[in-house]
Amino acid sequence: MSLVEPQPPRPPKDWMDRDNEMLDLASASGVRQQPDAARRLQSLRAGNMDIVLRGIEARSRMPRVALYTLAEPGPETEAQHSALAQFAGRRFWLPDGLFSDAKATHPEYRTGWSLLRAHLRSGFADGVVALSRDSISSNDAEYERQLRLVGEYRHFIALVHTETGRA
Repeated sequence: MSLVEPQPPRPPKDWMDRDNEMLDLASASGVRQQPDAARRLQSLRAGNMDIVLRGIEARSRMPRVALYTLAEPGPETEAQHSALAQFAGRRFWLPDGLFSDAKATHPEYRTGWSLLRAHLRSGFADGVVALSRDSISSNDAEYERQLRLVGEYRHFIALVHTETGRA
């Protein structure tokens, strides 16, 4: 006497069963395309900038921006200041404050970056214009942290050269 009852025969697989097997296999093997970090960070920065700028436009005023450079004092810094001011001018933003640091250390330890964030929190500017994301941080996690810290106070970061290299 057998304790196991015989199972009825399974019906043949149809297209939906085969399709579900492929989906299960793909999700189990991790075949998923991860978003490119540069595109994700650009989307985060641009989304925040759009929200802040729409709010400023709703109040019928021009955005005020602080200019930030990360370069040794000299001709290179002056050229960067000029490029940042031109970038702001083309968008009809009012430059309000010029901040700079000479060395690429952790952003929290840079005097210019810390003063700039205090300038934003005090309401003197609506956003920051920098040459590239490397001016803020080349580390993805730290750059994202700075984007979120600036965004917490309803301010934005604009870059002359975006994360993906397209202006």
